[in-house]
This record gives sequence, structure tokens and C-alpha cells, in this order.
Amino acid sequence: MKDSPALWRNVEDACRDAEAKAASREEEESVAPLLKAAQDRGILAQVREAEAGGNLETAVKLLILVEGHDEHRQRLVQRMHERERQQMRRRAFDQAASAARADVAALTLWKLAGNYADTPADVDEARSQIEALSGDKR
Repeated sequence: MKDSPALWRNVEDACRDAEAKAASREEEESVAPLLKAAQDRGILAQVREAEAGGNLETAVKLLILVEGHDEHRQRLVQRMHERERQQMRRRAFDQAASAARADVAALTLWKLAGNYADTPADVDEARSQIEALSGDKR
């Protein structure tokens, strides 16, 4: 069985069973760190699944529950911000390019769209439209 949330739920259940069957307070207390470790590992498995599915917000929220993973959480937050920035730039390019496509004399709009172009195809489209509208062949 792979390192999954289901595996760690089984380990948690086993720890709870051991805790319930403990003959002494000492035995019961000895299970507590194992239970905590199983819970943390289960959360980390959920984080990996959320990350793999592209759900960075959920991964960050889950990492808050586990101590000692601040750097990982910070990296995920940075990735979230970068993804949001890219999406915002993409929307800005799409809006400017759409407006430019609708306007025959759209040199200014194509220049604006070119500022937001991140992909080679978008850069090429903006450049060719600017060249076509300005008669400038660089």
C-alpha cells in the first residue's frame, strides 16, 4: 500500500485501538506520539495529493496543521501567487488582443497586448500585428 491518506488513517485507527487496550497509563501515553506522527503523515499525504491535483490552496491550509513545514508552505504560497500572476497576465493579454483584433487601427492595443504576452505564440502574434499595422519590419 502506497503512502496515502487511507494508509495513515489505518495507522491512526491502530494507534487508537492500542491506546484503548493499554493496560496502564504509561502504555497509553507511549501511543500518543505514534498517533500524532500518523496524523501528521496522513495530512502530509493529503498535501501531496492536493499538490498533485493542482489545488495549492488546500495544500497550504493542510500544511498549517502540521508543525515544521513552514518552508514547504511558503513555497506553495509562492507558487500560488505566481500562478495567479500568470493568470492575470493571460487575462490582460486576452482582453487587449481581443480588443485589438476587433479594431483595424489597433497599434496601441497590440503594443499593450505585447507587453503582457508570455508565451512565444502570443509574442509572435503581437509582434506580427504591430509590424503589420505600423509597416515596421524589424
